[in-house]
Amino acid sequence: MKTELNVANSLVLNRLAGRSKNNNEIVPGFNKKTTVLASAISILKQ
Repeated sequence: MKTELNVANSLVLNRLAGRSKNNNEIVPGFNKKTTVLASAISILKQ
């Protein structure tokens, strides 16, 4: 179950990271904030 959640989180992160690269000027620091948020969510889920 934990592994499945981690895989799902990784897929979401990869998608958001890709979006962040495309909109780098529009949303500065978006990728870092998203990573911190996703880490917090996975810790809470465990």
